Amino acid sequence: MKRRDFIKSVALASPTLFEVPVAHRNDPETSSLAAEKSRKSGKTERDRQLILGALKRHPGSTSAELAEILDIDRHIPGRRLPDLVKRGQVTQGMPRMCAACRNRSVTWWPV
Repeated sequence: MKRRDFIKSVALASPTLFEVPVAHRNDPETSSLAAEKSRKSGKTERDRQLILGALKRHPGSTSAELAEILDIDRHIPGRRLPDLVKRGQVTQGMPRMCAACRNRSVTWWPV
C-alpha cells in the first residue's frame, strides 16, 4: 500500500485524528467554545463533505470560487480545505487568477 493511500485510509477511519485545530492557543476562550460546538453538532464535518462534493464537481477551484458555487461565507472553504488535505482527500494546486476575488489564489484538487 502506498504511503498516501495508507494515510487516507487511516484518516477516513479516524476523522478526528487529522483535524486541524480550529482555535489557536492565543485566541479568546469563546473561539474554542464555538469550535467545539461546531464539531459536536456535526456542522464542521457537514461543511467538509459539502466542500469536497463541490470540489469533485469543480476540480481546480479556488476557495473563493467554492464559496461562490456553494453560496456560503468565504472563510468556510478556507478553514475546511486544510482539514481535507490532512485527510488525504484534497491536494493544493498551482495558483491562478481567481474568478471570484480577482487575485492569484491557490487551486484545490480532489485526490
